[in-house]
Amino acid sequence: MPLRVYLSSTFKDLEQHRAAAAAVLRRMGHEVIGMEDYVAADERPLDRCLADIARSDVYVGIIGWRYGYRPRKRRGQPKMSITEHEYREAIRTDTPRLIFLLRTEAPWPVSLVDAVAGAAGDAASLQALRNELERERLVSFFSTPDELAGLVGPAVYRQEAASDMVRNVLQSNAATAPLIREFTSADRLGDTRLIAIADTIERADESQIAEIALGAGKTWWSTRLFVFADLAADLTEISMLVFTGPNGKYLGMTPPDVVRDRLRAQEPVIAAYVDASGATPDGTRDAADEVHQRFDQWSTFMDARGGEASQKVWMKSDVLRRRLGSSLIEGSITVDMEAGLTAVQMQQILDWPLRHVPITPTDPAPGQSVVVVDRDAFARVAARQYVSRQLRTGR
Repeated sequence: MPLRVYLSSTFKDLEQHRAAAAAVLRRMGHEVIGMEDYVAADERPLDRCLADIARSDVYVGIIGWRYGYRPRKRRGQPKMSITEHEYREAIRTDTPRLIFLLRTEAPWPVSLVDAVAGAAGDAASLQALRNELERERLVSFFSTPDELAGLVGPAVYRQEAASDMVRNVLQSNAATAPLIREFTSADRLGDTRLIAIADTIERADESQIAEIALGAGKTWWSTRLFVFADLAADLTEISMLVFTGPNGKYLGMTPPDVVRDRLRAQEPVIAAYVDASGATPDGTRDAADEVHQRFDQWSTFMDARGGEASQKVWMKSDVLRRRLGSSLIEGSITVDMEAGLTAVQMQQILDWPLRHVPITPTDPAPGQSVVVVDRDAFARVAARQYVSRQLRTGR
């Protein structure tokens, strides 16, 4: 998908470099916004520049040896150059930033070097900005217009691919393994909760992921978690349980059969139930009949031991970690969902050892602290997009 790219730099010293970068971006089909759209000079209108950055998909900063024109000082702000104002606005609006610095060893006219021919203070301001960029951002270095164009094109290409991936994979139900639903229970569990679990199991269809919302820890008993995990493992296509805690915080995930087996190994009453019932699916019954048959067995067994409430262990986050141990997969890939995936994050998804990859947003929406991506679907979408772009661009 074409991007709106804001090209930021000083003008007189980098005019040829800007032209080379803009040309390659336009050949790629992107919209390029820069000072050429205002006036061909450093004294461009600041308000319009900042507004254009806020509307752009990518900020491309090209920094040489001139700090640039400083407009009239704004209240509460230091007297910065327009170029630095643009960079600060890209940070403020969280616009993805691609930074390119002129190499220190590149041949350069001394008349275009602030340290030699610039205004008082410009050289120090420029050096401070360059130091910050090198310290805080992954930057690329260039010497010539052609070299810059050769760096800008692939960098924006990767950003375009990342934006497409977020849109088509992270935000597309067709390409993800979404959470089935949020499972919650009241403090006092009874037949209603068993009915709710039964309804969920019967409607699971081909869903592969289920969220277990532990909340603050007074939601699920360990025995009820066993019941759900046992049914999910035997009667559904659910292959992963995702656990969330207070405010939907991601705690970890693991397959339902692992939850069942770990709880059986650590809780004597569950082990006794499994040994007594031999709870395995009966191929002669449909799923609904099987669920209710299991519930009858479970209720009878627990009633003989004083009722399920007498055996309850609240599944708080620390209890979950003790029960599941190393079987609980607590790691995730943290992604800025607005900025998009970086190349490193895309590679992390493709290299994830399990099919289902937990993605935790840096700024999650209420109740949505994790998105689970199907790694194999992600790889297929990535491959299709790559081939399609290759055919479209001839690269």
